[in-house]
Amino acid sequence: MISSKYFSTDIYQYDNLRHIDRKRNLRRKSYNEFLTYINENTSKLPNYVFNEDKTSYIPMIVEAFPECNIYEKIAEFKEKERISKEIASKFNGHIIMELFPELMGKELGKFINTFKSFYGDHFNEYILNTEPETIKDAIKYFYAYYIKKINERKGKI
Repeated sequence: MISSKYFSTDIYQYDNLRHIDRKRNLRRKSYNEFLTYINENTSKLPNYVFNEDKTSYIPMIVEAFPECNIYEKIAEFKEKERISKEIASKFNGHIIMELFPELMGKELGKFINTFKSFYGDHFNEYILNTEPETIKDAIKYFYAYYIKKINERKGKI
């Protein structure tokens, strides 16, 4: 690993790790020994400086692993991300809390999950193909049904 021209001593330093990784690696004897080694031999080791724009490495990855179809996978990921953002813009906790400010915390989460399960596997399709105002109307209608069922369980009706 350290013989690679792309080896970087910087990425292993505790200051450059996420909190969870730093916490875990502090307990790892082999990691600490490796860190001691690279710190003692920094001048002898390559320290590749990576470009902050990680997309600049895509052509190199494609060349090394042509069978991975990375461009297609990136396109798929971007499409999933676009869909996810569109769904989140039409259906989210903030929208529901605007309609029903009394729903917060666990109750809000429970309502969201119950609403989603009502549509089952078609939830995403429904949200994507429905106008925001129509979705709000559906939320209002479902909320009345939801509250009725809760009250029935509590014996209030």
